[in-house]
Amino acid sequence: MKRFHLILLSHILSLFLVPSVFSKPVVSVTGINNLEEIKALTESFLEHLEVYEDLHLLIVLTLKMSDQFDGATFSTTPTESGTGMSIRVNINAHLSKEEQIHVLAHEMIHVKQLAKNELILQADNGVIWKGVPCKYSGFYNPNSPWEKEAFKYDSMLVDQVRSSQSKKEPC
Repeated sequence: MKRFHLILLSHILSLFLVPSVFSKPVVSVTGINNLEEIKALTESFLEHLEVYEDLHLLIVLTLKMSDQFDGATFSTTPTESGTGMSIRVNINAHLSKEEQIHVLAHEMIHVKQLAKNELILQADNGVIWKGVPCKYSGFYNPNSPWEKEAFKYDSMLVDQVRSSQSKKEPC
């Protein structure tokens, strides 16, 4: 009888506990330099943004990006298992290390928006932003609400992560 109660309790808890308690995004980084540092920063940014959803995140530091763009985030196909999502973030490798960090923070806010379905990109270039359908031309627009949010919080995110890292360092 006790075993039955334990099994029942575990099933009930699994219904109420957020799956994110048991998952963590899978992060891969590719490119030319700072790969381990970029991966560690990415994981710290995701933790501060409370992104625990099932997703595969690929960060690409690329020299092939137009100088007009510092970074870009794309939601790609679902993962091989059919669960979660795959997100790709391109960062212009021509940027200084400090600029790359700020661009990464900005793009991680977009990752959060996508992972939490605050920003839903539709095949017809439509966008749903926090439940409201929006027209979207498919081109970068700094006045779009998702960009405004990312610009508002990206520097704060960098500061929060740096502050928490300095607290962890030994005296």
